[in-house]
Amino acid sequence: MKILPHAGVKLKEGYGIEIKYYFARFDNFPDPDNLSPITNLDFSSLAISLTFNGITGGNSTHGDVAKSLYRKGDFIAAKANFESYNQEYPKHPRKFKAEWLIARSAAQIPYQEVNLAKEFIAAEDFSKAAQYLNSAAQAGYPELTDSINQNYAKITQWFIATMDSLLQNNLVDQAEQMLINISTLNLPNSMSLCDQYWSEIFFHRGAIFTEYRNWEKALYFFDQALQKNPAISERVNPWTLKIAAGYIEDANLSVDQKNVTFALESLRKATALRPEISSVTNEPIETLEQGIAYLREQAALEKLKASIDATRSPTKPAGFTLQIGMTQEEIRRVLGEPFYQKKLDTISNQHYELWIYQLDKTGDTHLYFRNQILSKVEKL
Repeated sequence: MKILPHAGVKLKEGYGIEIKYYFARFDNFPDPDNLSPITNLDFSSLAISLTFNGITGGNSTHGDVAKSLYRKGDFIAAKANFESYNQEYPKHPRKFKAEWLIARSAAQIPYQEVNLAKEFIAAEDFSKAAQYLNSAAQAGYPELTDSINQNYAKITQWFIATMDSLLQNNLVDQAEQMLINISTLNLPNSMSLCDQYWSEIFFHRGAIFTEYRNWEKALYFFDQALQKNPAISERVNPWTLKIAAGYIEDANLSVDQKNVTFALESLRKATALRPEISSVTNEPIETLEQGIAYLREQAALEKLKASIDATRSPTKPAGFTLQIGMTQEEIRRVLGEPFYQKKLDTISNQHYELWIYQLDKTGDTHLYFRNQILSKVEKL
């Protein structure tokens, strides 16, 4: 008859072979009357038996698993299973032995962690390797110090080689992600090394924005590079001068477009951000300031001359009233050309103009336009 185990119940089977020899011999039966011819009996026999048994139940406990893991040298898993065993059987009579084995496992875990770190380094899983090394280092075993430091050095060498390769191939985004990841590994004495690589990344981005003539962004990244590694200043300084030259080129272009005020503001802002470029920007700033002063003087002279020349001053037609919202063309058709006209273009692409008319003998009429629409009328 075959016995089937219940669902979830473990069946343990046993097989065996038995060989038995039975010795039973009787000699010299006393028979004084000679009644029987039998003088002895031999009941000896040989038996060979095959056996089979099945036992249900007896599943392995956490303690059984823990002892097996302990014998195999997996002290991390053994300790965890011994602790689970104690929680599951808090009043077991052999709990004291489990606690003793927990302590023995804990004492061996740092050695196992160093060995695991070596295996993960060989498999190039440096994150796992660093985790085990950090844990082993916290144990403070002097005999493990050299081995831990040697394995840390292997991770650092891999980090340096990888970062150098990424930067040489201009893979800056990947290099940045690598730095973010490496910061989570808590490698000893890695902060200074990481700062140097952050400096290289910021320097690279500063150079890129310089090439794209985005001077403010370029200066921002160069400043970040200097904060991480001041020694990089020798490489940053030539780029700073290039940025200063770029600001001057932009200023000259603005002057050509008659946007002198914007040019001057741009140079002043650049010099305020980086005082070290003042030796390059001071001269064009002074020139622009003198130019603006000259233009103001010329405007005053033109105004004076126009006020004297009455023939250039139109008379406002009867019934005509200046109204906010009129276009320049509507006013020009009625009043003609103003005797003074000044234009200003802003960085936000807004167009402003001032027109001055002498419509009567009481003073000048100032018309202010924004994008060719009358926005204000002022009598001076």
